[in-house]
Amino acid sequence: MLEFDWYQASIPDLDESELLAELKGHYELSDIKKGRALYGYKEAVDLVRGEHKICSVMWGLSASPDPHITFTSSDAIEGSDFIRKRWPNHRVSRVDTALDWEWPSAWDELSAIALDVAKQFGVSIQHVGDFARGEKGRTLYFGSKSSNVFVCLYEKGKQPAYASLGYTDWVRLEVRVRPSSKSKGQCAAITPPEVFGCAKWTQELYRRVSGVSVARRKVGTIHKPSDDDRAFDALIKQYGQLIVRQLITQGSDEFIKRLFWAVNWECPF
Repeated sequence: MLEFDWYQASIPDLDESELLAELKGHYELSDIKKGRALYGYKEAVDLVRGEHKICSVMWGLSASPDPHITFTSSDAIEGSDFIRKRWPNHRVSRVDTALDWEWPSAWDELSAIALDVAKQFGVSIQHVGDFARGEKGRTLYFGSKSSNVFVCLYEKGKQPAYASLGYTDWVRLEVRVRPSSKSKGQCAAITPPEVFGCAKWTQELYRRVSGVSVARRKVGTIHKPSDDDRAFDALIKQYGQLIVRQLITQGSDEFIKRLFWAVNWECPF
């Protein structure tokens, strides 16, 4: 069955205390414990029921007052449904969808399809795990973790937490989507199959493994700074004030001529 496996979102125009009260009202017999703040947030708590963590809530980001909530694994199914019904204007930061199979040749068949699609679209591939014997589990990563769409195919049943259950043929395909800022609101209504439509190659991958077509959805592009971009940022951080002072006192033409002369380049004017 195709279901959400991760659902992470910010909720505009809501105080964190209101969000926590709503969560405790929805999840009976739940408690709040101190959590771990990530992504630049200053405060974090976990909503738990016994030893099980249902979700994490963070707030205090300097760039935004909106509380941030994350549901993972099976909790993402009920959690996403609750958020969508209660706060339809939320903004999705990350959404994963997972598709499972279990039969003796599942890994061989599905990995062959995924590798073929990756080759067709020029998608990068990373092999991790026990590919020599195939006893402790194998994983294939497709794409870049810094991109909008990233895919993971792995032997779920051979993970330590599940190995004792005997589901050694259990294989999972996960598509992880991090929409750009302008697409976060649009993803608040995305369905699990539509997550596969967030890239042309995952769209084709879904068609190949399921026999069903899904519409293309654009979720934007995450800018990856070049080495020159990072070097320029470092330059400005350390010497930006000096550069501005020199521009003001010398004038832009003289400053540029001096710069070209300093690096032994011929000035074009």
